[in-house]
Amino acid sequence: MALSICLYFLLSLSAISISQGRDQGDTHIVYLGNVDKSLHPDAVTSSHHALLGDVLGSVKAARESIGFSYRHGFSGFSARLTEEQASKLSGLPNVLSVFRNEIHTVHTTNSWEFLGLYGSGEKSLFGASEATESSWLWKKSKFGKDVIIGVLDSGVWPESESFSEHGMGPIPERWKGACETGEQFNASHCNKKLIGARFFSHGLQDGPEAYAKAHQEVLSPRDVHGHGTHTASTAGGRFVRNANWLGYAKGTAKGGAPDSRLAIYKICWRNITDGSARCPDSHVLSAFDMGIHDGVDIISASFGGPVRDYFLDSTSIRAFHAMQKGIVVIASAGNEQQTEGPGSVKNVAPWVITVGASTLDRSYFGDLYLGNNKSFRGLSMTEQRLKKRWYHLAAGADVGLPTSNFSARQLCMSQSLDPKKVRGKIVACLRGPMHPGFQSLEVSRAGGAGIIICNSTQVDQNPRNEFLPSVHVDEEVGQAIFSYVKSTRNPVADIQHQISLRNQKPAPFMAPTSSSGPNFIDPDILKPDITAPGVKILAAYTQFNNSEVPYQFSSGTSMSCPHVTGIVALLKSYRPAWSPAAIKSAIVTTGYAFDNLGEPIKNSSRAPASPFDFGGGHVNPNAAAHPGLVYDADEQDYIGYLCGLGYNQTELQILTQTSAKCPDNPTDLNYPSIAISDLRRSKVVQRRVTNVDDDVTNYTASIEAPESVSVSVHPPVLQFKHKGEPKTFQVIFRVEDDSNIDKAVFGKLIWSNGKYTVTSPIAVYPSRS
Repeated sequence: MALSICLYFLLSLSAISISQGRDQGDTHIVYLGNVDKSLHPDAVTSSHHALLGDVLGSVKAARESIGFSYRHGFSGFSARLTEEQASKLSGLPNVLSVFRNEIHTVHTTNSWEFLGLYGSGEKSLFGASEATESSWLWKKSKFGKDVIIGVLDSGVWPESESFSEHGMGPIPERWKGACETGEQFNASHCNKKLIGARFFSHGLQDGPEAYAKAHQEVLSPRDVHGHGTHTASTAGGRFVRNANWLGYAKGTAKGGAPDSRLAIYKICWRNITDGSARCPDSHVLSAFDMGIHDGVDIISASFGGPVRDYFLDSTSIRAFHAMQKGIVVIASAGNEQQTEGPGSVKNVAPWVITVGASTLDRSYFGDLYLGNNKSFRGLSMTEQRLKKRWYHLAAGADVGLPTSNFSARQLCMSQSLDPKKVRGKIVACLRGPMHPGFQSLEVSRAGGAGIIICNSTQVDQNPRNEFLPSVHVDEEVGQAIFSYVKSTRNPVADIQHQISLRNQKPAPFMAPTSSSGPNFIDPDILKPDITAPGVKILAAYTQFNNSEVPYQFSSGTSMSCPHVTGIVALLKSYRPAWSPAAIKSAIVTTGYAFDNLGEPIKNSSRAPASPFDFGGGHVNPNAAAHPGLVYDADEQDYIGYLCGLGYNQTELQILTQTSAKCPDNPTDLNYPSIAISDLRRSKVVQRRVTNVDDDVTNYTASIEAPESVSVSVHPPVLQFKHKGEPKTFQVIFRVEDDSNIDKAVFGKLIWSNGKYTVTSPIAVYPSRS
């Protein structure tokens, strides 16, 4: 029995799921044991055809029935079989086992498992008796108990189970907020979990009532867009069993800090023209002010606009005021990498934690079969299923309208395809700049049965808004598909059922849309600060207009931002005395830069990513709770920093709302990373670290120097006599040669005491003296 279970698990994960319940029977796995190493893999496949052909009556029938042939690590195959055929196969002497294929799912969202926060029968919603193997940080922080998270977004869908108050204690007495009522939202929609809700509708185009009518909005905290509900539940949602999107990723939904409190500030309003949510500066400023007044501990801001001077940016201004009150502000880095390229990072103020987006180790696969007996695996997350086995296959370029140009036909752009040529076919389209849902819509409009998206990055796909059975494949597979179409008069294809698999490699890698540095406002402040899961994140969603899908997938830095928000809530609970800068430092200096293959984290082009992509690396919650040392900073440090940038006393007083004055000798901002935008010959950078974990300890510096730059540290050893003691040091940079002039080069400064490793990323632009 144990052997059968192990084989079942192994083969089900190795197999690519095939459609079940069709007229030719259900999919089964036929396991034949170890593969004969003396045989060529093609010969192994032929033996599978022969074996199944004896049962089905012909090799041709076997080829049509077999999905995948396992011929490397072991011998076996997947095939559509009736129960009678499966029974007959299992009786053959060389068949070890035959069992039905099941679609394997994982816990939702598995981002928290990927981040090291475990649990299969978590407490909170279900009661303490069901808490099992949660990570120690979840336990030590009491799941972020009573930390108040302010979410500035498009509102909330309060009926979601993610916002249940079950088992929660009284609302913290320090809370001064309100539950504002309005259209489809009353006081009963707030509870011990969702402790506050406000909306800001002043200044909407043509007035709030006219705007709401034109864009199918509601004048209340209720979320009709979905973005706000998604981010709030990702940051602080309760444990919800059996959450899924149309059966995918079925499991237990959870936020990073399930026992935190949520305060909702609706500042973003749906624009029906393009489906976006727009967040006016005036609303941002109002929400920050009310959040500070209400008593939030954290502000999560998954939005951003054009990069502007600190004094012209609403998020920067109000985030500074939040920092003055000890409130941590987390913001998204932006999704403009593909359109704006390097330097596109948003929310760059140094008193904000800026978050990039990277992938999980979970993928959703679909099976593509061609009539030439070739099979390919691609990404697929669509609700729809084909109704039969084989469909005619066509390239978009060959089935276009005569009025459309060649490029539009290749990309299957709107109004480019001819219904007379497309109807009933699977269409292969090149991946374009638009969301693949628009390509799917065009093929659907023309009467197509399915769509193959070729040359896909296979990272940026969201499942929503795809209208047909689909599969996304890379450039190499795309070339094979188009070659097959050209090689025969009657090309056919089949798209089969999908499966979800965890532990995919490599992971993480950077999302192709995640905006990167350098920092446009001040290139001597490295941004983003960190990266976190932001691709295909499942979380609660609006059910406006009677949607029957309460949990949806979304991607972007808007999704990675609330992951860090949840982690910050845990740290606020575990380390309540830490300043916002100390929390940021702990997150940045404990990030990791390697994927689950032990290789450097890559960008979407599979080239090594850099600190301009991910700052300190991928967030590591458990390590951040004990960073060893932190680079702390307070209001006076930031004032000195602004003075160094040239802001005058009047400007400082406007920003700080105090009688701030510039220090006589402004020093470097005590930031946990180091960036030098113009290194001419040499430069000395000063930093200060505070010991937060050991009473008596020594830390030794080591350097991974950027190319063509030498780096030294003075003193190279820091001796601490007690917890809380600060130490100052200098980092000396020198240009050694001209090989990387005006080019960004990267390195690391590492402090270690044998127990803790404190890593600061370095980004330098050597320049001619």
